[in-house]
Amino acid sequence: MAEETLVRAGGLYPVPDAVSAADAATTHIAFTTAHAGLHRRAGLQAGETLLVLAAAGGTGNAAVQLGAVAGARVLATASGADRQKACLELGADVALDSRSPDLAKEVLAATDGRGVDVAFDPVGGDSFTAASRCIANEGRIVLVGFAGGEERPIPPGHVLRRNYSVMGLYMGAYSSGDENRRYMLAMHDEIMELLANGRCRALIDRETGLAGAAAALTDLAARKVTGRPIVRP
Repeated sequence: MAEETLVRAGGLYPVPDAVSAADAATTHIAFTTAHAGLHRRAGLQAGETLLVLAAAGGTGNAAVQLGAVAGARVLATASGADRQKACLELGADVALDSRSPDLAKEVLAATDGRGVDVAFDPVGGDSFTAASRCIANEGRIVLVGFAGGEERPIPPGHVLRRNYSVMGLYMGAYSSGDENRRYMLAMHDEIMELLANGRCRALIDRETGLAGAAAALTDLAARKVTGRPIVRP
């Protein structure tokens, strides 16, 4: 983090007057990741059921909001009553405790045993295992990251027998080339419009200067933040 930096012009994105700098900084990476995962990779459709793991985090809350905007029924997992409440306020239909040892069973109960069409997983580890146990026939699990710090082998036999797909999302894959630049700009413009007209909002945990950056990053690593912390140098 620094007070000033140099950025290539091709890596800049316009921000409309109706969106603040803090809101734009909070949402750009999180919302583009969620948008690409839900739409470009998973092909989420209106009427489908979406499970968002770690839904109170930066990328997770974006997936909750974009899923609701897309017309999906959204199931969100988060730790603690306050974080679950925040997910419901952002558009989730159901909020579940991410620490539950029977999370997959709770998801199945919330979907009358059918399971979810799309699972958005930025955590990995136990969360991925839970998602694989409650994914519906022809469902799609999108791996966005491993915030839980654990990568596990994907059991091909289970994927085959349960008839679901596992797909990765690496946003760096869209960082070069004219076609990818056009895609990123179009997606960014759509997200800015959603923010400007109030259909989505930035979830900011706190704003701090450089002196508070270390504490903010420590809380972020410990998954004690709701949304994203903002550092104003």
